[in-house]
Amino acid sequence: MENETQQIISNQDKQSQYNNVVKEALFTNNMDVKRISSLTNLIIGDSRKVLSEIPDNTFQCCITSPPYWGLRDYGIEGQIGAENIINDYIEDLVSIFSEVRRTLKDDGTPIKSLGLSPVGVGGL
Repeated sequence: MENETQQIISNQDKQSQYNNVVKEALFTNNMDVKRISSLTNLIIGDSRKVLSEIPDNTFQCCITSPPYWGLRDYGIEGQIGAENIINDYIEDLVSIFSEVRRTLKDDGTPIKSLGLSPVGVGGL
């Protein structure tokens, strides 16, 4: 039971560390790499810039939820999702996911959450 409790505390510490890294990232536009564990790095930055700096076949998995078009303003100039025309938004995503594919290993897995906002909300 003690080992199980220590594992839960360890996981909570990692989650807290992760949350702090993400909060810090909201206020920077620079690429930053944070080591969460020996197997996990969190790369923070504008994906349109950061991915170009990463070698081919680097990642086993990419998990992302890109901003929805016209739904939120994060207060960052040139942010994804704030394009005036939806075709520009789609072009941004296609460009980004082309880079994601390049950086994934041959047997890598891309996971993205991209749905529709409710009718009448945002730009859709």
